[in-house]
Amino acid sequence: MTNLPLTKATIIISILCSPPSTNSQLNPSRIPNSHIDFVQQCMEPYLTEHFANDEYMTSYFTTDDEFRTDMGFRANMNASIVELSPRSDEEENEGDDLSLSKSDIKLLHDLATCTAWIGRNDPWGEMKFEDWDDESSPTSDLRSQIPLTDEIKHNIWDEPFEHICPGSHSEERYFNNGENGGNRVVYLQEFLQTILPDVYWKLRATAHSAVLAGKEAGLFAAHEPLNMLGVREVEYIEYVAGHGVENHLSWHRDTGSVYTMLHMLDEPNVDFEGGLFSVKTKDAENVIREAGYDVIKNQTEQDSIAFPMGQGRGVLFESETHHGVSSVTKGRRKVMVIEFWQYGEVDAWEWRPDLDQAYRYPSTVLDTLPKGCRLDKGLYQHACWDDFGWEEL
Repeated sequence: MTNLPLTKATIIISILCSPPSTNSQLNPSRIPNSHIDFVQQCMEPYLTEHFANDEYMTSYFTTDDEFRTDMGFRANMNASIVELSPRSDEEENEGDDLSLSKSDIKLLHDLATCTAWIGRNDPWGEMKFEDWDDESSPTSDLRSQIPLTDEIKHNIWDEPFEHICPGSHSEERYFNNGENGGNRVVYLQEFLQTILPDVYWKLRATAHSAVLAGKEAGLFAAHEPLNMLGVREVEYIEYVAGHGVENHLSWHRDTGSVYTMLHMLDEPNVDFEGGLFSVKTKDAENVIREAGYDVIKNQTEQDSIAFPMGQGRGVLFESETHHGVSSVTKGRRKVMVIEFWQYGEVDAWEWRPDLDQAYRYPSTVLDTLPKGCRLDKGLYQHACWDDFGWEEL
């Protein structure tokens, strides 16, 4: 990797090989999870390959070691949504000017694969990481399979995700018994923050800038700035053509969250066909709010807005906005979804916690902390995004 001065930006990367900085100190009282260590071991070959690529640095930072600023954040005034895409319409250069680079996308897929693999082998968390070097323990068999072979990786994504318990970190979801569609999901909260902190902070910076753009345009007025919100869940979602009902998702809201950010991880018309993401317009939302959800059945295409997204692009919207995905007619469509809520960062022991579980993740803004900091009893002890040079709110 190219040698660069240890600036605030490169400190993020150094977290992988050194204790967390005080800007994002992990909560020492959080419940330990041996799966984090197992997934870290599974990721080592992919991380080594990733950081050996000199081009990696240029895709994240400018020459001044600041986060890239060539992202465009376009607020759509007909709906409570902000588009995330390159600032210019010129031909893209290997994805370097996208919010998520191809290198990021590969790492996220590797992380989802390792997480699903560990969860499938140890859904109840019975294995102990300290037995990693004990050839007589069940964990030694796992160790012998790293790096994962192509056959293992293909089996992970071709076989069903069993709905066992949060320790499996993945499931096949059927909404309203499949009537409203479904998808396959791997939950990456805590895995993303601890194993790929550079990608996490980059996504957090993108969301922060998108919220600012929305507020400047007159959207999101009723909601808190992003630096006061925790991550409720991180979902790596796959829709598969011809895979039962798991090829679409009907109109729904992410109730209980404040903002939802979605990034496309595949290339439309190359990796998949169909799978168009849409949201309801503000006027349609007002009608639904007044007349009830059933009115959606009578609404037309003019009551919604479709957002075609290329690989690495995305959207951020109010979580209470109705949104959906049309049927994937060919291939596989993968997206990354992060929901932000008014509580603390959720750890890997949960899937998507309901609001009645929010007491586990209290989040309080204290006068004794610098502005923009939050005391968090979930995953992080405290987080100070202002220290990264982002706009102070």
